[in-house]
Amino acid sequence: MGHWDDLIHVLGDLLGRDLHADDRVDFAGSLAVVAAWRGEPDAIERFTELATLIQPDDVLGEAALLWRRSMAELALGRTEAASDHAMVADHAFHSFGALTEVLDGLLPMGRAALWLGDLERVGQIIEDVSATFHGRRIDAMVETLRAGLGARRGQAEAVEHYLDAAELWRQLDVPVQLAFCQLEAATFLSARHDMVGAAAEARTIFGDLGAVALLDRLEEALSGDVRDRDRATSPIVETTG
Repeated sequence: MGHWDDLIHVLGDLLGRDLHADDRVDFAGSLAVVAAWRGEPDAIERFTELATLIQPDDVLGEAALLWRRSMAELALGRTEAASDHAMVADHAFHSFGALTEVLDGLLPMGRAALWLGDLERVGQIIEDVSATFHGRRIDAMVETLRAGLGARRGQAEAVEHYLDAAELWRQLDVPVQLAFCQLEAATFLSARHDMVGAAAEARTIFGDLGAVALLDRLEEALSGDVRDRDRATSPIVETTG
């Protein structure tokens, strides 16, 4: 999603054609994510409407739509809903091969769990994925989760993990993931860390994409006014033993 205006143009053109229902849901679901990240007020309702087009036996289509909805809700600060939908999607993706489950299920669920504060789940996902799967994108996402986990636990090495994760996203040339990584660094790292440079880069990327909702979250993080918009706080949820 590095060039959203181009994406909107291409998918809009395709949606004007006679498409199979699953293709229509797939394309329109991608546009709904962009709409949410750009702060369009009807974005979440689009997912509800698209869900009515999915056939009862289309498990993969339903999972893909829930995965996209989770990403949209996360940008809007709806962390509980994002986590719930990511978990349902991950369960469905389990039937379609390990790599699909990791990329579209486990890793997005890990990001939602990180924002929710379910650090035990984040740690388990990092352990499971890093022990079995590798690849440039997977490694970048795992490093991003590892940085976030360390930051939420107050570990000093989280700063280095965020720097490493950011460099991995730069090498992959995925600007929106780089900016999301930097947003999380600004959100979860202690205020004593200097995040001015990273925040400026994220602000530029989100600004170029027109990602108003993510810009709002970044400004909240920098002002120390980070909060879940469903709840007053996003508490850490960890269990021991």
